[in-house]
Amino acid sequence: MSPASVVELGTGSGVKTCLLVSGAHGGGSHALACVLRHLGVDVLPAEHGDERVVQVDPLAALNAEILASAGMHLLACEPLSPAWYASPRHAEFRARARTTVEALAKGSYLFALNDPAIALLVPFWAGVLRECGIVPAVINYADEPAALMPQLGLDAFVAPSAAQVLWLSRLFGAEQASRGMVRANVSASCLV
Repeated sequence: MSPASVVELGTGSGVKTCLLVSGAHGGGSHALACVLRHLGVDVLPAEHGDERVVQVDPLAALNAEILASAGMHLLACEPLSPAWYASPRHAEFRARARTTVEALAKGSYLFALNDPAIALLVPFWAGVLRECGIVPAVINYADEPAALMPQLGLDAFVAPSAAQVLWLSRLFGAEQASRGMVRANVSASCLV
């Protein structure tokens, strides 16, 4: 992000800002979340730290419902249909998303939403955040193509060539969806 972008975000002025972590998530998205935490960003939903505690991730659950309502899933290569944004389900999910954001980000002025489905839902989440009075910014994150399938738990079921197609579609889709927004492009190699 350029210094001008930081000023545009309203840093220090009491304006809430949300970093939407988008792009081709893989195993390294956890590393990105750790870097953001060390920089003072609240990465939501917060991790419990105790692997014995089973947590329901409200962001991931809502994103999965949104994609299902549009006849899609996390492995979709095509973007969300513009027709879905005109459907009655869109308004329903916007209301639920506002409630989710308000619950997750209560009291935080700089936070990040990190879920692999965000790459397919950047316009949706950017609109919801604006309705909540929160400035959206996008981090388009790109891990190596081979890291994407294990992160989704599908490395044994998807051919490497299909994984590369999915990786490219996520990367290009996230780039296109975030045009005109404050954004940063980050690769896994930048974090090492």
